[in-house]
Amino acid sequence: SENIRGGISRGAFQVLEAPKGSLPVLYLDGGDSLFGQHTLTPAQVLQEERKALALAGAMKRMGLAVRATGELDDVRGAGFRQGLGLPELAPGSVKLLQAGSRRVGVVAAQDAPQLARASAQARKDGAAFVVALFHGTVEQAQQAASAQGLEADLILAAHSASDFSAEENKLVRSAVPVVGLQSKGRSLLRVDLTYGGGKERFALAKGQGDTEGEVSLLDQGMELLEKEINRP
Repeated sequence: SENIRGGISRGAFQVLEAPKGSLPVLYLDGGDSLFGQHTLTPAQVLQEERKALALAGAMKRMGLAVRATGELDDVRGAGFRQGLGLPELAPGSVKLLQAGSRRVGVVAAQDAPQLARASAQARKDGAAFVVALFHGTVEQAQQAASAQGLEADLILAAHSASDFSAEENKLVRSAVPVVGLQSKGRSLLRVDLTYGGGKERFALAKGQGDTEGEVSLLDQGMELLEKEINRP
């Protein structure tokens, strides 16, 4: 999530535990992670650079596969960011990652046209699943997701309009699902893929919360029905 510093230890535990199972694991970062604010005073520079170096080292130990970049990564300039040696994905670019016998396509995009072109390229290159690291808000990602023929299977809105707009996790269950995470490292998105025998596009499975919600609505419906039946 954006400005991940506060939650790196909790995130590291989850990421390092996941590969202990039998399934392949890919760790991605949406960007805007290295610094917590857009400007630094001269007195802050040394300490903040050390924090960014420590964070980059933690990402490497966690097995970071690829990451997008944002303004908070370039607070000390592109040269400093690139010098950290993290695997980066430039806007509009595609990277295919092997996940068992299949490949996952990761695209970085800053606008809808970039997203459309890059996701189409990823699919053409043989990606079974395409995840987009979108440098925009959830609302902007929703607009981009509505494009006809979009080849992405999941869009991560990796940017927030303000600190207050990233206080909650968001999931938009559109044709192409859109996810926005809490800022400051408070949330880690986990996506489990289950492949079928055909070539159908991926669809969101129901979670426990969805099932509980359906049961609650069913109970309410039964109560209303009983009231109607028992009405004099």
